[in-house]
Amino acid sequence: DCPLSPRAVRIRAKILEVMSLRRGLYISPALAAQLEAEPIKDNRQLLEFRVRSRNIDWREYVLPLDTSVRTTPVYLDRQADFVGSTRRQVTEDNRRELLVCHDMMGNYLEDRHFHSSQKYDDYRFVHWSAVDYFCYFSHDYVTIPPCGWLNAAHRHGVPVVGTFIVEATARLDEFLASEESVESTVEALTRLCEHFGFEGWLVNVEVTVPLAKMPRLYRFVRQLTAATESRVPHGRVFWYDSVTDDGQLRWQNELNSRNAKFFRHSHGTLINYAWDEGHLERSAQQVRREQSPRHRVFMGLDVFGRSRKGGFHSWETMELIAKNGFSAGIFAPGWTFETLNRFGYNIKNPRGDDQVNASFFGQKRGVVVSHLAHIGHASVHFAALLHGLLRGFRPGEIRARLADFGRG
Repeated sequence: DCPLSPRAVRIRAKILEVMSLRRGLYISPALAAQLEAEPIKDNRQLLEFRVRSRNIDWREYVLPLDTSVRTTPVYLDRQADFVGSTRRQVTEDNRRELLVCHDMMGNYLEDRHFHSSQKYDDYRFVHWSAVDYFCYFSHDYVTIPPCGWLNAAHRHGVPVVGTFIVEATARLDEFLASEESVESTVEALTRLCEHFGFEGWLVNVEVTVPLAKMPRLYRFVRQLTAATESRVPHGRVFWYDSVTDDGQLRWQNELNSRNAKFFRHSHGTLINYAWDEGHLERSAQQVRREQSPRHRVFMGLDVFGRSRKGGFHSWETMELIAKNGFSAGIFAPGWTFETLNRFGYNIKNPRGDDQVNASFFGQKRGVVVSHLAHIGHASVHFAALLHGLLRGFRPGEIRARLADFGRG
């Protein structure tokens, strides 16, 4: 056999390093049960910190956010789908950010386990270099991101936010009952970030708020943002476009005077996905009145195609967002995996399926590559990049390739 070149030796060592990261720590069954992610269902559980891992030091299991792995982002523009040398640097004047909102089949699936899913063909996300924020979403009261997602995102320098969603009037009445209850809820949510090691919240109030309680809702968003900024490294709070200034649940699909106060009290607003070009124009006008950069406005893009083009045509929606200088919030990128069952694939096969794996990557490429021209990219260090690229390969397949890697 021909000896490996020095460069091949270094690359091979990096691949082996990443494989060891994937195997990770040995976790006993009892500890694994404590480390399994779970949502918080009600206010009592939230305020009393009733989580099964309350006595665990999560710093032993969650990697800290490593922003050093990311370079200054660039726009690839038309060269996104091939190797080219032209790069347009992202500046404060042209910055557009990307928030990925992972909402797949209710979430807390196999990814809830400490080592995440063990199915090699399961859903995975690898395009971290294009992402600025990652949100783990469910319709539970408080959604805490699982450890696997935290480690994957943090390894690539991406902050992770959980979801605080209010979809029941009784739940709203509890946390807005008084100024003290607002402060207690802020403290409880901030404690969760500190305990589990994630960076903040997407706040989504999906019920009508009595007008008399609107000052407390504003106070809640303002105090949560301040507490997250001061106590959580790289902390972020985003408001979802839902309730207006009169307390009505009325999605605006734009930034305007009816929801601007929430925009001022948070790090950014995720706009509902049913917008049109008129909404974009009015949002731009409101941003100018706020004297704020446009990248704090995240226009929603639903990959399932609700209200605007989705699926393989969602790039058209992304293109329109980019042309108007706004950031984007992508809902449900798991469409590329969820919809495989329409073609007769069994995505729940416990043993995994090579055809599911291949078809998933095909669908994912068809959607993602078309978006890349409109998104900023921050290069990541080689080990982090390989960790993403190797997901979906069986360990035996990787070792077989390594055996011949770099040989003549």
